[in-house]
Amino acid sequence: MNTSTAFSQTEKFMATQKLKINSATENIFLVERFIEEVCEKFHITEEHYGNILIAITEAVNNAIQHGNKSNPNKSIEITLTAEKNKISFTIEDEGNGFDKVCFYDKGKKVELDFNVCAN
Repeated sequence: MNTSTAFSQTEKFMATQKLKINSATENIFLVERFIEEVCEKFHITEEHYGNILIAITEAVNNAIQHGNKSNPNKSIEITLTAEKNKISFTIEDEGNGFDKVCFYDKGKKVELDFNVCAN
């Protein structure tokens, strides 16, 4: 399991950081620590920190349960990309993936397009 928190500088205003964990819910505390370190480094407000924490831990829980089917032999990788005025997170699991998701919101069709790579 890689719990390194060192940033790598890839461009003038861009840094990346990765965390790889085994697919087990007891590893969520590592994700929480990762998010806390990221938010401290980039001076994220408490309000945004809370939102990021909820969103990322929920995504990782979903990856553990639905993507990797709670198989501890599979892993999940969380990647942070920090640019000049923006940070983004990517969560990757070893599941089968899925296609576009379509749903209706107040009568309007909404399509969510996910970047999913199936093994």
